[in-house]
Amino acid sequence: MVYRILVFTQKSILSIPQEVIQDDLLKVNFHSLGEQYGLDPSQVEAAKSNLEVHMSKDGKLPYFFIRYNQEQMRPIVVHEWELVSDKGKKILGDLLHVIDDPEVIKRLPGFNYLMEIELAPSQLKDMGLLLAYEIARWAAAQGVGLVLGLDKTWYRLNRHQAFIPINDNNI
Repeated sequence: MVYRILVFTQKSILSIPQEVIQDDLLKVNFHSLGEQYGLDPSQVEAAKSNLEVHMSKDGKLPYFFIRYNQEQMRPIVVHEWELVSDKGKKILGDLLHVIDDPEVIKRLPGFNYLMEIELAPSQLKDMGLLLAYEIARWAAAQGVGLVLGLDKTWYRLNRHQAFIPINDNNI
């Protein structure tokens, strides 16, 4: 089984060099975020020292992956599609049938790209969870986007780049 975080953006993320993505991810406060996600703090240093972003060669394939653990363990895989592509249309069409939040439906036509961050079940219990959400936060900030989290809640970022549920009227 694969778990997915979706990020809808106005701009493509794949044009950003892998070194920039990697450097930005290394600036994350792994300790405090790991605590928020209930992750084992002893995994932090290994994840940071093994963190590598790998883009597809020559940009022909719309994905990148992030290794943060030993080489033989599954990396986090991130796909990006234009919403006008066959895959983008299919995912968006499937989502539109189950979205019941009018605010989300109103905002979706403003996006051009869709990122899909894939996690295996084991990655929900290690630093993969933290990194997947930080990739989503980073992409939403870079691409002025919306995030559909693992909890099926739609989020936007506030001015401090914190996740805020779309339907939170107290903001």
